Parts: sequence; structure tokens; C-alpha cells
Amino acid sequence: MKFNLFSPIIVFFLFLLVDVTCGASLSAFPDGWKSDTSLFVYLVDDDVLWLNAPEETGEAFLFTNSIAMENAEWHIDIQLDFNPSSSNYLNVYLAADGEKDFQNGFYLVAGSTKDNICLWERKNGEDRLLIEGEEDRLNIDPASVMIRVGRMKGGHWSLESDTGAGWQTEGNVLSRFGFSATHFGLSCHYTKTRSDKFYIGPLSVSGEAYIDSVPPSIENLEVLNGHTLEISFSEPVTDNGCTPRLFVNSEKTEWDDISYNESHMEAIIQLDQSLAAVGDGVLSLSGWCDKNGTAMKDTTLEFSYTPPVVTEFYAESYQYIMVCFNSHVDDEQVSPENFQFQNDGFAVETIDPAGDNCFRLKLLQELPDAIRMEVFITDLILGSGDTIPSGPYEAYYHEASYGDMVISEIMHDPSPPANLPDNEYIELYNRSDYPVDLKNMILYVNDKSIDLPKYLIFPDEYVVLFRDDVTSFPNGLSLHKWHALTNSGGAIRLHSPAGDVVSAIRYPAVMSGKSYKQKGGWSFEIIDTENLSGNHQNWVYCQNDKGGTPGEINSVRGPNPDVIPPEIVDAWLENDSVLMLNFGEPLTRLSDIQDALKPLSPELILDSILLDSVFRDRVTIRFQSSLVSHRIEKLELSGGITDLAGNGYSGIRVLPFGLPGRIDSMDVVINELLFDPPSYGADYVELYNRSSHIAAL
Repeated sequence: MKFNLFSPIIVFFLFLLVDVTCGASLSAFPDGWKSDTSLFVYLVDDDVLWLNAPEETGEAFLFTNSIAMENAEWHIDIQLDFNPSSSNYLNVYLAADGEKDFQNGFYLVAGSTKDNICLWERKNGEDRLLIEGEEDRLNIDPASVMIRVGRMKGGHWSLESDTGAGWQTEGNVLSRFGFSATHFGLSCHYTKTRSDKFYIGPLSVSGEAYIDSVPPSIENLEVLNGHTLEISFSEPVTDNGCTPRLFVNSEKTEWDDISYNESHMEAIIQLDQSLAAVGDGVLSLSGWCDKNGTAMKDTTLEFSYTPPVVTEFYAESYQYIMVCFNSHVDDEQVSPENFQFQNDGFAVETIDPAGDNCFRLKLLQELPDAIRMEVFITDLILGSGDTIPSGPYEAYYHEASYGDMVISEIMHDPSPPANLPDNEYIELYNRSDYPVDLKNMILYVNDKSIDLPKYLIFPDEYVVLFRDDVTSFPNGLSLHKWHALTNSGGAIRLHSPAGDVVSAIRYPAVMSGKSYKQKGGWSFEIIDTENLSGNHQNWVYCQNDKGGTPGEINSVRGPNPDVIPPEIVDAWLENDSVLMLNFGEPLTRLSDIQDALKPLSPELILDSILLDSVFRDRVTIRFQSSLVSHRIEKLELSGGITDLAGNGYSGIRVLPFGLPGRIDSMDVVINELLFDPPSYGADYVELYNRSSHIAAL
């Protein structure tokens, strides 16, 4: 075929420039070129290289010596007798520091997927696109184009092309990267049907050798850990004959050591003192030089650093401790040996992951109750090289028992509000001598449970529980989960992590007091927190004008000891073999109750006597056999039954009871009635059982 030249005059300039630039010359082919010279033919008359490779898919490389880099220009004509594709395209290596496997260079890609001309940069083996030329520029067959590339001193690149309609600008870019070039080259990438369809030339290269006049700059800063910085530079640097300096937040920082990688483009700085936590820090660096002695400019970089710390360290129970960190800790990095106790004989037995960056420590023996113990974390080094602070950390556990905490205030009907937010709340008070952690405790509202979060409440302190989407309260603890307090009355109870009842109260719909308070907006307050009777006589409406005193001393607080002895306020048969007794307030030891209750009927045999585990005010008596209908039984109550204040039982000593059965007509009669009472009285009807049967209304 006949090869069409765009600009024969370029050949003339080529011969003028070769000796000046020592860049590249096709006329020196093949002696001045290396690599796959046998696959090319030099067409002398046209000053063109023609690829004449075997009919098989492959690549053909050519390289020649060239030092052109500064104030350089590259002119090259290309004709591809096909429409280029991702399998058939041409690379032109304008400047490289080696042949095929060069590490630094600038090169063109003509053709490929987008049928365009692109300028690429390779720096330390990493390729980066600098100019992406107009798409479909080479979407022609044949693809004939003249290409002109320029690089001004300092790194200003320009790329132009002419496919026959005049010069078109493909793009301009600034790349300060520079190096001492040694080679110019090209490579043809082809399939077997295109192995003889590449024509390259004429070619001209002009320019000067690279002179490093650009000072090194910092391309990246990474805080590896609190005492190690990694800095990447734009070119190889040294501290020989230079004076590197480092300032953190305007304060000069010393280092123990500086080490460099093989290329001297990365430096590892080991600081003399570890960095403190900083969100928007400023790091100032200066003084490094390149190999020509050009010093870098003062550089200021922003950085942040969060040192690893223990975010949570607390005892979940007497045998388990939870520890959490603010950064990732691999499971295999943590071992029992990392935890040292102040007291001899205490150690960690096993460690299990417990969620994000948290671990559960199982102890060899249980923690002592309500005693603070110091624990040190030793030699726990993270993958980053940071070390977890040694502490000490405190392990403390006290599980509240019955009466240690009380429910001290209830806002069950906040509407219409007085001067508080229109929201429900429950106040707890720690009446014990020890701090109590609410973690893993459970609050029940009418048998619906709420798991409480970690919160340490100290002796003689209050905490207010409320839902988390409302206005906060003093000493408040917002809960993600909340169950409404029924206005008609209800029950609230607090359980320890072990499941034992700590406090329980049945609250009414309203209490005696001013009528406007009964309409809502006023809390129920306990008078005497030492009175554990649960009696409503120890509860009144708040007297503070706000309507409540959440998180503060109750407005009605004062002495109101329990001096009322327990007595049977109600009794009923649950079924034909279970008798229920309600004493109206919590009782003490079950054993005392069991000793005090004796059936007087010889036919009655006790099976069990149980005390209600929540409110402790009701006794369940089970008999071994069913009661006989209409037979009156008797239960003797002797001394020994006491309430929590030590008041002894003072009620009836013999309780008659019996199982109702079928009754006959006229067993029960209307014995008296009042249908026209005085203004201060009421209507009534009196019934009388005139039979020997037990009648159930």
C-alpha cells in the first residue's frame, strides 16, 4: 500500500534537532534502537517505521535513548490502517527512566476503547491519567493523525492532534513530577489481522535534560499511631545537610528517629512523645531537601488523631467485667495476661468478644461485694502500634437487694401539666450505703419490661426515668423504650440483674387531696423513703408549684415511720384448695409466717405456704385436699408475723373460712333495707344467711 504523509517538512526539522537534543531519531534505526527491532521495517524515503510482525496476536516494543524533558516537544505522525480498538492501539513513551518495565515516565495511548488520544503519567510504578483526549477522535478507518506534545519547564503539558482538519487541543495539565529521562519508545498492540497495519513517523523530539529545580513537596501525611508519622514526598528527599523541622499546633516537636524507604520518597518519623487527641490539628513541616539540595517550602497540613482509649470498663456481675475500646481491637490481641488486678488472687480466666470493640472478661473468682478494685491493662498493643492506656480502671459491683432503692415519685397523669413538661416519669432513690449500677436491671410497668442502661446512682441520690424523645429532667435518664403509666392505676416494680425484686409499688388512679390535683398534672411523692410499707398513707400529691420534683428532694419529704402493724385486710379462696390472705403491706421472713399459721380443723392438712415474691404482702396457703362445701374451717394466726418495720401482727387470731356450695331457696333473705335515707345517708339493702350453708354472692 502507499503511505500518505501529512507533513514531509517535519523530516527536515528532525535532522536539525537530533544532535541538539539527543532525543530520538528514526534514521538511526535499527542500530540506535532496542527491543523488537526485527518486527519493524524502516521506510527510508518516507522516514516511517512499518510494523511487519507475524500474523499472530502480540506486542512489539521499540526504545531509543532520549533525555528530553525540559522545554520539550514531541511530534509524531501515525497511520493505522484500521479503526483502533481495545485490542489494536499504539503507545508512545515520550520520556521514561527505562525500557518495558520503567518505573517513571510519561506516555501516550492512541486508540483503545474510546478511540481517543490520552496522556498518562507513571510515578513509582503507579499510572495516572493526565489528559483524556476527545472521544472518537480516532474513530476512523484508516486512523491517520499528527500528534504534538509539549512540556514547559516546571511541568506544564499540552497535547494537540490533527486528523486532517487542522490542529485540535486535546488538553492541558500541570504535573510537577519530573525525573531524569533516559528513553523514548513506542509499542504496538495488535491482533493477527493487524500485525502489519501500523505506520509510525516522521518523528521529532526536542528538549533539554531534566534539571531538578522544583523543591520537594508533601503529597500525603498519615498518622500511623500516636508516635509514628508516615510522610510521602513528591521526589526522593534527604535530611543530610538539611534541617528538617516539625511543629504540631505551633509547638516544636522532637523525634527519636527518621527512616526512609528504598526510594527515599517516604519517611517514617518516630516522635519523642505521643500525640494527644486532636480533632482539627495543624502539622507544619520544613527543611527536607532533594538530592540537588533544593529545600522544600514550609508546609502546613491538617490532621486529626484519636488515641485508643477504654470507653467502658465495668462489672456486669460479680464474675464478669465488660471492657470496650474506641477503636478496633482484634480478638487475638487481647489475652487474660493483659489484665492485672491490684489484689492478689484475682485474675481473668477467659475473654469472649461482646459486640463492636467490646470484650467480656470472666474472672477466676467473684468480685467482693461493694469493694472498689483497681485493674491495670498491660502491654495491649494494637495493630497500628498504639498502646491501650494502662489505667488503672475500677471494677466495682454491688447488686441492689430488696429496699436498697425505692420508687420515690410517679407522674402517671401529666395532663394538663402544671409547670412541668407534659410527660410521664418515674423517680428512683438510692437509700442504701452503696452506689448501684442500673445496668441490666429491669423496670416493669404493669408487667411490661424495660431494660435499663448503665447508670451509676450513688447513695442518697435520685434518678428520673423517662422516654428519650421528651425534654430532659434533672438527674434524668432517657430510655429508648417506654411503657405508658395507666391513669387508672397500675403497678411498677424494679428487679435486680439476678431477677430479684428491689422495689415495687401499686399506685392508685387518684389520691385524697385537692380536687384540681386529681385531674392530672401532679405527681405522687413518697413522704418517708425509710418507710417500705407501700401504704398509700406514705404517698401524697406533690406540694411544689411545678407539679412535681423530678430528680430533686421530694416536696413532702419528712419522717413518716411505719407504725401500723400488719393485719388481714382481705381473704378469699382462689379455688377449692387454695386460700389467699392479704396483709396489706410487705412482710418479713416466710419462715415466721409458716410457723404462725396453723389449721384448727383436723381434716385440713397444709401442703405449702408461700409469700408473694413481688409485693410480699399476700400469702398463698395450699391444702393437700379440696375443701368440703359448706363446712366452716378455721385458721389460727399466732404471733411471729411482722412487717418490714418490725411491727407484729395484731389482727384476728382465728380466721373462719369455707368453700361455698349450692344453696336452697330462702337460704339467704333480705333482712333490712333503707329506701329513703336522710340527706347525709345512703340507700342500702341488708342480706342475712339463715341457713347452715356458705353462700357466695
